[in-house]
Order: sequence, then structure tokens, then C-alpha cells
Amino acid sequence: MPDRHSELDSARHEPAVAEVKAALERVLESRCFAQSDRAKEFLRFVVTESIAGRADRLKGYTIGLQVFGRPPDFDAQTDPLVRVEARRVRSRLLEYYSGEGARDPVRIDLPRGGYAPRFAHAPAQDTAPRDGAPPTPQLARGRRIRFAAIGVSAVAAALAAWVLSTQWRGDAPAPPPRAATAEAAAPSPVPPAPRRPTVSLPTFANLSGAGDLDYFSYGITEDVATNLGALGVLVIRGSGDASASTTAPPSSTADYLLTGTVRPAPDRIRVSARVVVAATGAQLWGEAYDEPADVATLLSIQQRIAERVSMAIAQPFGPIFRAEALAAARKPAEYLDTYDCVLRYRYYRRNIDARGHGQSLECFRRAVAREPRYADAWAGLALVYLDEHLYGYDPQGGVPDALSRAHETARAALDVDGGNSLANLAMARVRFALGDMAGFERAAERVESSNPSNPDDLMTVGMLFGVAGNWDRGLPLIDKAYALSGSENTGMLSTGYAVHGLQTGNYDEALRYALRLDAPRWYVATVVVVVAASLAERPDIAHRAAVQLLEQAPDFSRTARTQIAKWHMNDELFEKFIRGLNGAGIETP
Repeated sequence: MPDRHSELDSARHEPAVAEVKAALERVLESRCFAQSDRAKEFLRFVVTESIAGRADRLKGYTIGLQVFGRPPDFDAQTDPLVRVEARRVRSRLLEYYSGEGARDPVRIDLPRGGYAPRFAHAPAQDTAPRDGAPPTPQLARGRRIRFAAIGVSAVAAALAAWVLSTQWRGDAPAPPPRAATAEAAAPSPVPPAPRRPTVSLPTFANLSGAGDLDYFSYGITEDVATNLGALGVLVIRGSGDASASTTAPPSSTADYLLTGTVRPAPDRIRVSARVVVAATGAQLWGEAYDEPADVATLLSIQQRIAERVSMAIAQPFGPIFRAEALAAARKPAEYLDTYDCVLRYRYYRRNIDARGHGQSLECFRRAVAREPRYADAWAGLALVYLDEHLYGYDPQGGVPDALSRAHETARAALDVDGGNSLANLAMARVRFALGDMAGFERAAERVESSNPSNPDDLMTVGMLFGVAGNWDRGLPLIDKAYALSGSENTGMLSTGYAVHGLQTGNYDEALRYALRLDAPRWYVATVVVVVAASLAERPDIAHRAAVQLLEQAPDFSRTARTQIAKWHMNDELFEKFIRGLNGAGIETP
């Protein structure tokens, strides 16, 4: 029997096995794949199996078991994990070969419609030096914000035609036809990444006067860059270092400048950091951290301070977020892009009301018409449609129901970028609203892995696990969200503990957290206060809150059971809500 490797080696116009293996290693070591272990494992597996002559065995079920550790009862038809990852790998390959891999002599392709890769020598013109190519700024290794494109020219054309021709309400587009995402179309160039805040980051300055702390200074800078990338910030690494006295930005392309210093003291190390606006030098934030100088724990000190610095400046509602949101608030509506819409949506979710919902709806409707290949635009639209379903905001008559629209637009977001954190959050919430707990749990896992430092998203997922009855899964996420939020841990982030107190019968604790909810126009927050006060036997508070609730939602008494049923509470929690409302004088027929 002929050797399969020999067949591949001798096949006309096909690269040799050794060339394919070398090409694979170049791809896996590239910036495009540096921070995606799942994409690496996927690509290595399918390439290895293919050159071993087992390409015909590359099915969704096999990959789910062998690469992602799914159980034997894994159903590749209902669980989109393998399909989503395949789209991400295709997009990363497109990005790689259009950039740093443009001169690679051998190309790896993952054709649509299957999982078996193809290998080919690059066209001669692709391997020639490109004179006059503009230099690429030095980015933090592996942390460049990427956009996984649809990568299908037919999809782009279908989207454009559909956006222009289809209207739901005013200029609100319906989701693209599912057939438009067929796997067989030819790839198109990857579009530019959506706008994100950019931070110039020189190496933290070692002020010790000796080289003993050079490695520590460099290491903490790299860890900060890594963490900022994970938080959605584009980092431009400077080749030199910077001291605390730096006032001028080293890069004209950055929005912000982050500088830091490392200074030893007897038995201690002090790390100082600050962020300024690149254009003006105005300081947004500054902090100093003191740690014991212990060589044995120097690495953990480095990692701990780097995490605290990056979280302090880049978390939702941190200094960069607030500066970006302020700039977005000053823009006319017609100039808002998808990133501006996401900022506005985050603020709306901290104080949910009809006005903020309407503004987010209009913003995302414009965004999907203007930037249809950005997953955040579709995901944001799905989330505001879902709030229409849950809270009755901005009802749109004569169109498919809000939950169906939320489902379709969440699917559209995942078709654009299966790894997008906002898209996975949208799908997690939609699956929960549909009562699909298995689908919710899969999407929730992707939210946790793709955006593990966003307290709002962790609180949302934790709350959903909890109200469904799985507090063992949900409460740790709520604890983490509360810890991550720091000084922002009031208001909406108290919802999780309030509902947990109701679930466990600790009504005094439930009331204490319920009274922290700072959402005077969100009737759901008032419902929680009414129920907690009623069950905690505080009729004075319960009565005042009940009056406020009926002012916010005059029809709530009539629709309470139907409305609360949309939240898919476990039976025990549902009955406590009904009992608490009835005890406060709000009848729920």
C-alpha cells in the first residue's frame, strides 16, 4: 500500500509535508494566533490529521471530542462550537496572509463547507519583497485587537443590499438571511478593525540606578500590555522607557499615554503609574503600589500590580471608559459609530430606563446600517431588542416579536465574529429568555472566557444562573463582579445579592442590597425593593416602593405574573416574588 505522506509529497503542485509543517508553525507563532489557544489547537489538529491521510475523518463531532473535550453525546448539529471556531480560524488565516504572512511560500486554507485544510504554494507575486510598504507600529505582542470578519464577498453584498432594502421600523434593518452566510462563498479582504481606545506604553522606568530591576520593569510592562489587550484596549509599545515626569506622548497615534516607574526602598518596591490624555497631557489617573521586596515572590508581585494597574484604568467605568464616553456624549447622533453605541449602552445598563433604551436602539440601528460587518453593532441591537421584550420598552408594532428579533440579530453577530464577547453575551441572554438552559450555559461559558474582567457581564451571567436556581454556579460570578467593580460596586451590581437574599430567605440582607439599587426609572429594581421589604416585614418601605412601582408601570399589577414569567425564575423564587408583591398590596391575578 502506498504511503500517504509519499502521495502528498509527490502530488503535482502541492507542497511537501515538511513545507506544510513549517507553514503551520509560522502561522501558530504569529500575532494573529498568539492569544487564541483554541484556534491554535483547532488548526494544528486539522492540519496534522490531513497530512496523515485522515482528512475524510475531519467532522464536527470528531473535532468536538478531540480538540474541545466534548462528551461522547456531543451533537455538532445543535452545538455551534466547532462551526464558530472554524469561522474564527478562517478569519485569522485571512488576516495573517494579508499581513505578517504575506510572503510565506506556503499557504494553509480552510475551505468553507468542511474542516479539511488545503495547502498550496503562494503565487510568485505574493512572495516578492514589497518596496515602499508602510511600517507597522510595534504592538503589544499578541494583544492587537482583532476583528474576525465575515470574510465572504457574497455576504457583504447581501448585507449591503439588505440594509438598503429592508425596514422594520423607520430605518431599523432586519437580520440578514441565514442563507447569506453559506460556507461556500469566496473570501474577501478583512475589513479594518473597529475603533478602540489606543494607549502608548513605554517600558516602566527603573529608577533604582542599577540594572537589578530591569527585568522586573520590563516584565510588569509586558503584563500590563497583555491585560489591557484582554480588556479591549489597543496598546502601542514604545521601545524606550518613560519616567513619571513624562508629559509629551511618544506616539502621535495614541489616544492616551500610560507611564510607570519602579523604585526600590528598604525591604519594599514601589511601582507608580499614571495615564494622561495624549493630545493635552491632562492626567486622568495616577496610583502608587507598595509591595514587600521578596525575590521569591517577585514574579507574583509583578503580575499582581500589573493586573491592578490595567483593571484600574481600563475596566468599564474606569478613567479611559469615562473619557471615551464623555467624548461620545458630545457627538451628534449621526456621527456616532459602533464603539460609541457600546459606550452608551453600557451606561444605559447601569440605569435602565425607557429614554436610554430608545437612544441605544437608535444608535445601534444606525450602526448596523453603516457598519454591518462589526459584530458589536449586531450584538448591541440584539440586546436592546431583548430589553424591549423583557421590559416593554419601545414596542414596535407590525413586526416580528422582540424576542425573535433579538435571537436573529444575536445569530447575525456570532456569524460575523463567533468570539465576540458582546455577541456571546447577547446570545446567552437570548437563550435564557427562550428557556434554552443548555444553550444559555454554553454561551455563558464563552462570555466568561472572552471577557473575564467585565463586572457588568459577569454579574448578568451570574444573576441568570442564580434566578434559574443554580446559585452554586452564579454566586461566585457575582462575587467576582462585585470585587472587580471596586468603587463602582453600588447600584445595579447589588441586584445579584438582593435576589440571592430572597432566594435563601435572608430577607433583611435582600432589603439592604435592594435599597442600594440606584435605578429610579427601572421598575424591575423597584419590584425587588417591594418584594424584599414585604418579606422582611417592613411595610413602611414596601408601601412607598409599591406606590413608586405603580407610577413607573401603571399596568404592572395586571400583568405581573406574565411579566415575571419572562424572567424564567425558579419556582421557589417566583412564588416569593408573587407573595411579596401581594403582601405589599399589589394583587397579581
